[in-house]
Amino acid sequence: MQGRYAMSEFTISSMPDAAILNLVDMEQSIEISPDYQRPGGVWSLAKKQLFIDSLINGYDIPKFYFHILSPGSTKKYAIIDGRQRLETIWQYARDDFALAPDFKFFHNEEIAVGGLKCSELAQKYPRLYTKFNARTLAITLIATSDMDVIEDMFSRLNEAAPLNAAEKRNAYGGPLPGIVRELVKRDFFQNRVKINSSRFRHNDMATKMLYLESSDNIVDTKKVSLDIFAKSCKNGSIDIKPVQERTEVILACMEDVFIQNDVFLKSSANVILYYVLFSKLIRENKDIPGRDYFVWFEELREKNRLILQNTQTDDEDKKVDYKLIEYDELAQSSNDAGAIFTRYTILRQHLGV
Repeated sequence: MQGRYAMSEFTISSMPDAAILNLVDMEQSIEISPDYQRPGGVWSLAKKQLFIDSLINGYDIPKFYFHILSPGSTKKYAIIDGRQRLETIWQYARDDFALAPDFKFFHNEEIAVGGLKCSELAQKYPRLYTKFNARTLAITLIATSDMDVIEDMFSRLNEAAPLNAAEKRNAYGGPLPGIVRELVKRDFFQNRVKINSSRFRHNDMATKMLYLESSDNIVDTKKVSLDIFAKSCKNGSIDIKPVQERTEVILACMEDVFIQNDVFLKSSANVILYYVLFSKLIRENKDIPGRDYFVWFEELREKNRLILQNTQTDDEDKKVDYKLIEYDELAQSSNDAGAIFTRYTILRQHLGV
Protein backbone atom coordinates (compact mmCIF):
# COMPACT_ATOMS: atom_id res chain seq x y z
CA MET A 1 0.00 0.00 0.00
CA GLN A 2 1.23 3.46 -0.86
CA GLY A 3 1.54 6.33 1.57
CA ARG A 4 1.81 4.16 4.66
CA TYR A 5 3.32 5.54 7.84
CA ALA A 6 3.38 4.19 11.35
CA MET A 7 2.11 5.76 14.54
CA SER A 8 2.12 4.51 18.10
CA GLU A 9 -1.36 2.93 18.08
CA PHE A 10 -2.43 2.67 14.45
CA THR A 11 -1.23 2.82 10.84
CA ILE A 12 -2.71 4.77 7.97
CA SER A 13 -2.71 3.93 4.28
CA SER A 14 -4.66 4.68 1.11
CA MET A 15 -6.97 2.21 -0.61
CA PRO A 16 -5.21 1.25 -3.87
CA ASP A 17 -8.37 0.64 -5.94
CA ALA A 18 -10.96 3.17 -4.81
CA ALA A 19 -13.02 3.50 -7.98
CA ILE A 20 -16.78 3.79 -7.52
CA LEU A 21 -17.32 0.50 -9.36
CA ASN A 22 -15.00 -1.25 -6.90
CA LEU A 23 -16.88 0.23 -3.94
CA VAL A 24 -20.15 -1.03 -5.40
CA ASP A 25 -18.67 -4.51 -5.81
CA MET A 26 -17.37 -4.38 -2.22
CA GLU A 27 -20.74 -3.58 -0.60
CA GLN A 28 -21.02 -6.95 1.14
CA SER A 29 -17.52 -6.69 2.58
CA ILE A 30 -17.99 -3.29 4.27
CA GLU A 31 -19.60 -3.02 7.71
CA ILE A 32 -21.84 0.01 7.41
CA SER A 33 -23.17 0.01 10.99
CA PRO A 34 -20.32 -0.46 13.48
CA ASP A 35 -21.38 0.27 17.05
CA TYR A 36 -19.95 3.78 17.14
CA GLN A 37 -21.74 4.88 13.95
CA ARG A 38 -24.76 7.14 13.66
CA PRO A 39 -27.89 5.67 12.03
CA GLY A 40 -28.00 5.66 8.24
CA GLY A 41 -30.77 6.72 5.92
CA VAL A 42 -30.89 10.29 7.18
CA TRP A 43 -30.15 12.08 3.89
CA SER A 44 -33.10 13.48 1.96
CA LEU A 45 -33.64 12.52 -1.69
CA ALA A 46 -32.50 16.01 -2.74
CA LYS A 47 -29.24 15.62 -0.83
CA LYS A 48 -28.59 12.20 -2.38
CA GLN A 49 -29.25 13.57 -5.87
CA LEU A 50 -26.90 16.49 -5.26
CA PHE A 51 -24.14 14.14 -4.12
CA ILE A 52 -24.39 11.95 -7.23
CA ASP A 53 -24.54 15.15 -9.28
CA SER A 54 -21.24 16.19 -7.67
CA LEU A 55 -19.64 12.84 -8.47
CA ILE A 56 -20.69 12.88 -12.13
CA ASN A 57 -19.68 16.50 -12.61
CA GLY A 58 -16.26 15.95 -11.03
CA TYR A 59 -16.63 18.08 -7.93
CA ASP A 60 -14.25 17.45 -5.07
CA ILE A 61 -15.86 15.54 -2.19
CA PRO A 62 -14.66 14.74 1.36
CA LYS A 63 -12.39 11.81 2.03
CA PHE A 64 -13.75 8.45 3.27
CA TYR A 65 -12.24 6.64 6.27
CA PHE A 66 -12.38 2.84 6.63
CA HIS A 67 -11.22 0.65 9.51
CA ILE A 68 -9.39 -2.50 8.37
CA LEU A 69 -10.98 -5.32 10.33
CA SER A 70 -9.14 -8.35 11.71
CA PRO A 71 -8.78 -11.41 9.42
CA GLY A 72 -11.35 -13.37 11.43
CA SER A 73 -14.12 -10.81 10.85
CA THR A 74 -17.02 -11.48 8.50
CA LYS A 75 -16.37 -8.11 6.81
CA LYS A 76 -13.15 -6.64 5.46
CA TYR A 77 -13.72 -3.00 6.44
CA ALA A 78 -15.93 -0.89 8.72
CA ILE A 79 -16.92 2.65 7.77
CA ILE A 80 -15.59 5.32 10.14
CA ASP A 81 -16.57 8.42 8.19
CA GLY A 82 -18.61 8.75 5.00
CA ARG A 83 -21.53 6.43 5.71
CA GLN A 84 -24.25 8.61 4.14
CA ARG A 85 -22.13 9.17 1.02
CA LEU A 86 -21.28 5.48 0.66
CA GLU A 87 -24.91 4.40 1.12
CA THR A 88 -25.96 6.96 -1.48
CA ILE A 89 -23.53 5.50 -4.03
CA TRP A 90 -24.86 2.00 -3.40
CA GLN A 91 -28.47 3.15 -3.59
CA TYR A 92 -27.95 4.93 -6.91
CA ALA A 93 -26.16 1.86 -8.29
CA ARG A 94 -29.23 -0.22 -7.30
CA ASP A 95 -31.62 2.22 -9.05
CA ASP A 96 -33.18 3.19 -5.71
CA PHE A 97 -33.50 6.77 -6.95
CA ALA A 98 -32.94 8.85 -10.08
CA LEU A 99 -30.93 11.98 -10.77
CA ALA A 100 -32.76 15.25 -10.20
CA PRO A 101 -34.95 16.27 -13.17
CA ASP A 102 -32.97 19.51 -13.59
CA PHE A 103 -29.56 17.78 -13.50
CA LYS A 104 -27.03 19.26 -15.93
CA PHE A 105 -23.77 17.68 -17.06
CA PHE A 106 -21.53 20.72 -17.10
CA HIS A 107 -19.07 19.36 -19.67
CA ASN A 108 -21.82 18.88 -22.25
CA GLU A 109 -25.27 20.27 -21.42
CA GLU A 110 -26.71 18.62 -24.53
CA ILE A 111 -26.47 15.30 -22.73
CA ALA A 112 -29.92 15.04 -21.14
CA VAL A 113 -29.41 12.83 -18.09
CA GLY A 114 -31.87 14.54 -15.72
CA GLY A 115 -34.26 12.08 -14.10
CA LEU A 116 -32.26 9.00 -15.13
CA LYS A 117 -31.60 6.05 -12.85
CA CYS A 118 -28.22 4.37 -12.93
CA SER A 119 -29.27 1.56 -15.30
CA GLU A 120 -30.85 4.14 -17.62
CA LEU A 121 -27.65 6.19 -17.57
CA ALA A 122 -25.73 3.04 -18.56
CA GLN A 123 -28.11 2.34 -21.45
CA LYS A 124 -28.43 5.87 -22.88
CA TYR A 125 -24.96 7.27 -22.13
CA PRO A 126 -22.57 4.33 -21.66
CA ARG A 127 -19.45 6.50 -21.86
CA LEU A 128 -20.68 8.81 -19.09
CA TYR A 129 -21.74 5.76 -17.05
CA THR A 130 -18.25 4.27 -17.47
CA LYS A 131 -16.64 7.55 -16.48
CA PHE A 132 -18.83 7.71 -13.36
CA ASN A 133 -17.89 4.17 -12.30
CA ALA A 134 -14.20 4.80 -12.97
CA ARG A 135 -14.02 7.86 -10.75
CA THR A 136 -11.50 7.28 -7.97
CA LEU A 137 -12.39 8.45 -4.47
CA ALA A 138 -10.02 9.33 -1.65
CA ILE A 139 -10.26 6.53 0.91
CA THR A 140 -8.00 6.36 3.96
CA LEU A 141 -7.57 2.98 5.65
CA ILE A 142 -6.93 2.74 9.41
CA ALA A 143 -5.32 -0.41 10.79
CA THR A 144 -5.56 -0.90 14.57
CA SER A 145 -6.88 -3.40 17.08
CA ASP A 146 -7.61 -0.62 19.59
CA MET A 147 -11.29 0.33 19.27
CA ASP A 148 -10.74 3.38 21.47
CA VAL A 149 -8.63 4.82 18.63
CA ILE A 150 -11.41 4.20 16.09
CA GLU A 151 -14.11 5.63 18.36
CA ASP A 152 -12.02 8.70 19.10
CA MET A 153 -11.32 9.17 15.39
CA PHE A 154 -15.05 8.91 14.60
CA SER A 155 -15.84 11.64 17.12
CA ARG A 156 -13.07 13.92 15.85
CA LEU A 157 -14.01 13.49 12.19
CA ASN A 158 -17.63 14.32 12.94
CA GLU A 159 -16.91 17.55 14.79
CA ALA A 160 -17.49 19.36 11.49
CA ALA A 161 -21.02 17.93 11.42
CA PRO A 162 -21.56 18.01 15.17
CA LEU A 163 -22.59 14.90 17.00
CA ASN A 164 -25.22 15.44 19.65
CA ALA A 165 -24.51 14.41 23.24
CA ALA A 166 -26.02 10.93 22.86
CA GLU A 167 -24.09 10.25 19.64
CA LYS A 168 -20.82 11.31 21.28
CA ARG A 169 -21.45 9.03 24.28
CA ASN A 170 -22.16 6.16 21.89
CA ALA A 171 -18.61 6.61 20.59
CA TYR A 172 -16.94 6.86 24.02
CA GLY A 173 -16.01 3.20 24.32
CA GLY A 174 -16.06 1.23 27.57
CA PRO A 175 -18.98 -0.97 28.65
CA LEU A 176 -21.76 1.65 28.72
CA PRO A 177 -22.42 2.12 24.96
CA GLY A 178 -22.81 -1.64 24.44
CA ILE A 179 -25.17 -1.98 27.39
CA VAL A 180 -27.23 0.96 26.16
CA ARG A 181 -27.45 -0.60 22.69
CA GLU A 182 -28.75 -3.82 24.29
CA LEU A 183 -31.37 -1.94 26.30
CA VAL A 184 -32.79 -0.09 23.32
CA LYS A 185 -33.41 -3.41 21.56
CA ARG A 186 -35.98 -4.25 24.22
CA ASP A 187 -39.68 -4.26 23.44
CA PHE A 188 -40.11 -1.19 25.64
CA PHE A 189 -38.13 1.00 23.23
CA GLN A 190 -39.03 -0.84 20.04
CA ASN A 191 -42.80 -0.96 20.58
CA ARG A 192 -43.97 0.80 23.74
CA VAL A 193 -42.25 4.19 23.50
CA LYS A 194 -43.98 6.60 21.11
CA ILE A 195 -40.75 8.45 20.28
CA ASN A 196 -38.66 7.74 17.19
CA SER A 197 -35.07 6.61 17.63
CA SER A 198 -33.44 9.23 15.42
CA ARG A 199 -30.21 10.87 16.64
CA PHE A 200 -29.88 8.19 19.36
CA ARG A 201 -32.90 9.48 21.32
CA HIS A 202 -33.62 6.00 22.67
CA ASN A 203 -29.97 5.62 23.66
CA ASP A 204 -30.14 8.92 25.52
CA MET A 205 -33.18 7.78 27.51
CA ALA A 206 -31.58 4.42 28.29
CA THR A 207 -28.43 6.18 29.53
CA LYS A 208 -30.55 8.36 31.82
CA MET A 209 -32.26 5.27 33.22
CA LEU A 210 -28.95 3.59 33.95
CA TYR A 211 -27.59 6.74 35.57
CA LEU A 212 -30.69 7.13 37.76
CA GLU A 213 -30.48 3.45 38.69
CA SER A 214 -26.84 3.82 39.70
CA SER A 215 -27.80 6.23 42.50
CA ASP A 216 -30.00 5.88 45.57
CA ASN A 217 -31.24 9.42 44.98
CA ILE A 218 -32.94 11.18 42.08
CA VAL A 219 -30.14 12.93 40.19
CA ASP A 220 -29.77 15.44 37.36
CA THR A 221 -29.91 13.82 33.93
CA LYS A 222 -28.27 16.77 32.19
CA LYS A 223 -25.53 16.33 29.59
CA VAL A 224 -22.62 17.07 31.92
CA SER A 225 -23.83 14.49 34.46
CA LEU A 226 -24.39 11.81 31.82
CA ASP A 227 -20.95 12.44 30.31
CA ILE A 228 -19.29 12.02 33.72
CA PHE A 229 -21.32 8.85 34.26
CA ALA A 230 -20.19 7.44 30.90
CA LYS A 231 -16.54 8.18 31.64
CA SER A 232 -16.86 6.65 35.12
CA CYS A 233 -18.20 3.46 33.55
CA LYS A 234 -15.29 3.44 31.10
CA ASN A 235 -12.60 3.84 33.77
CA GLY A 236 -14.21 1.20 35.99
CA SER A 237 -15.17 3.42 38.92
CA ILE A 238 -18.80 2.35 38.43
CA ASP A 239 -19.75 -1.32 38.16
CA ILE A 240 -22.40 -1.01 35.48
CA LYS A 241 -23.42 -4.69 35.21
CA PRO A 242 -25.67 -4.86 38.32
CA VAL A 243 -27.12 -1.49 37.34
CA GLN A 244 -28.01 -2.95 33.96
CA GLU A 245 -29.69 -5.95 35.59
CA ARG A 246 -31.88 -3.74 37.80
CA THR A 247 -32.77 -1.56 34.83
CA GLU A 248 -33.80 -4.64 32.84
CA VAL A 249 -36.17 -5.68 35.64
CA ILE A 250 -37.80 -2.24 35.71
CA LEU A 251 -38.20 -2.10 31.93
CA ALA A 252 -39.80 -5.56 31.99
CA CYS A 253 -42.40 -4.25 34.47
CA MET A 254 -43.03 -1.19 32.32
CA GLU A 255 -43.49 -3.41 29.26
CA ASP A 256 -46.25 -5.23 31.14
CA VAL A 257 -48.10 -2.02 31.98
CA PHE A 258 -47.83 0.15 28.87
CA ILE A 259 -49.21 -0.66 25.43
CA GLN A 260 -47.84 -0.40 21.91
CA ASN A 261 -46.99 3.19 20.89
CA ASP A 262 -48.39 4.34 24.20
CA VAL A 263 -49.51 7.98 24.26
CA PHE A 264 -48.25 8.15 27.86
CA LEU A 265 -44.73 7.51 26.51
CA LYS A 266 -44.64 10.17 23.80
CA SER A 267 -42.20 12.46 25.60
CA SER A 268 -38.78 11.77 27.11
CA ALA A 269 -39.83 13.61 30.27
CA ASN A 270 -42.69 11.18 30.88
CA VAL A 271 -40.62 8.11 30.02
CA ILE A 272 -37.96 9.05 32.59
CA LEU A 273 -40.52 10.09 35.21
CA TYR A 274 -42.42 6.81 34.94
CA TYR A 275 -39.12 4.94 35.06
CA VAL A 276 -38.29 6.67 38.36
CA LEU A 277 -41.73 5.77 39.73
CA PHE A 278 -41.41 2.09 38.79
CA SER A 279 -37.84 1.97 40.11
CA LYS A 280 -38.84 3.36 43.52
CA LEU A 281 -41.87 1.09 43.84
CA ILE A 282 -39.84 -2.01 42.97
CA ARG A 283 -37.12 -1.07 45.47
CA GLU A 284 -39.81 -0.71 48.16
CA ASN A 285 -41.58 -3.95 47.14
CA LYS A 286 -44.76 -1.99 46.42
CA ASP A 287 -47.46 -2.99 43.95
CA ILE A 288 -47.09 -1.58 40.45
CA PRO A 289 -50.14 0.43 39.30
CA GLY A 290 -51.93 -0.72 36.16
CA ARG A 291 -52.30 1.40 33.08
CA ASP A 292 -55.83 2.44 34.14
CA TYR A 293 -54.28 4.47 36.98
CA PHE A 294 -52.28 6.48 34.46
CA VAL A 295 -55.42 6.96 32.34
CA TRP A 296 -57.22 8.31 35.41
CA PHE A 297 -54.30 10.59 36.29
CA GLU A 298 -54.11 12.09 32.78
CA GLU A 299 -57.87 12.70 32.80
CA LEU A 300 -57.53 14.38 36.18
CA ARG A 301 -54.81 16.68 34.83
CA GLU A 302 -56.92 17.61 31.81
CA LYS A 303 -59.94 18.45 33.98
CA ASN A 304 -57.73 20.50 36.27
CA ARG A 305 -56.38 22.52 33.35
CA LEU A 306 -59.92 23.23 32.15
CA ILE A 307 -60.96 24.37 35.63
CA LEU A 308 -57.98 26.73 35.75
CA GLN A 309 -58.82 28.18 32.33
CA ASN A 310 -62.45 28.76 33.31
CA THR A 311 -61.87 30.06 36.84
CA GLN A 312 -63.95 33.19 37.42
CA THR A 313 -64.73 33.24 41.12
CA ASP A 314 -62.85 32.58 44.33
CA ASP A 315 -65.12 29.60 44.99
CA GLU A 316 -64.15 27.96 41.70
CA ASP A 317 -60.51 28.79 42.35
CA LYS A 318 -60.58 26.48 45.35
CA LYS A 319 -61.24 23.54 43.00
CA VAL A 320 -57.98 23.97 41.16
CA ASP A 321 -55.25 21.52 42.16
CA TYR A 322 -52.16 23.72 41.96
CA LYS A 323 -49.89 20.74 42.56
CA LEU A 324 -51.03 19.39 39.21
CA ILE A 325 -50.37 22.78 37.60
CA GLU A 326 -46.85 22.64 39.04
CA TYR A 327 -46.51 19.09 37.69
CA ASP A 328 -47.34 20.38 34.21
CA GLU A 329 -44.96 23.34 34.39
CA LEU A 330 -42.00 21.29 35.64
CA ALA A 331 -42.17 19.06 32.56
CA GLN A 332 -40.16 21.82 30.86
CA SER A 333 -37.26 21.12 33.27
CA SER A 334 -37.20 17.40 32.58
CA ASN A 335 -33.47 16.90 33.30
CA ASP A 336 -33.35 18.78 36.59
CA ALA A 337 -33.17 16.56 39.69
CA GLY A 338 -35.46 18.87 41.68
CA ALA A 339 -38.07 18.92 38.92
CA ILE A 340 -37.97 15.13 38.51
CA PHE A 341 -38.31 14.63 42.27
CA THR A 342 -41.24 17.06 42.59
CA ARG A 343 -43.12 15.54 39.65
CA TYR A 344 -42.44 12.03 40.98
CA THR A 345 -43.77 13.02 44.42
CA ILE A 346 -46.93 14.59 42.97
CA LEU A 347 -47.53 11.63 40.66
CA ARG A 348 -47.12 9.13 43.48
CA GLN A 349 -49.38 11.05 45.85
CA HIS A 350 -52.18 11.21 43.30
CA LEU A 351 -51.85 7.57 42.34
CA GLY A 352 -51.91 6.63 46.02
CA VAL A 353 -48.94 4.26 45.78
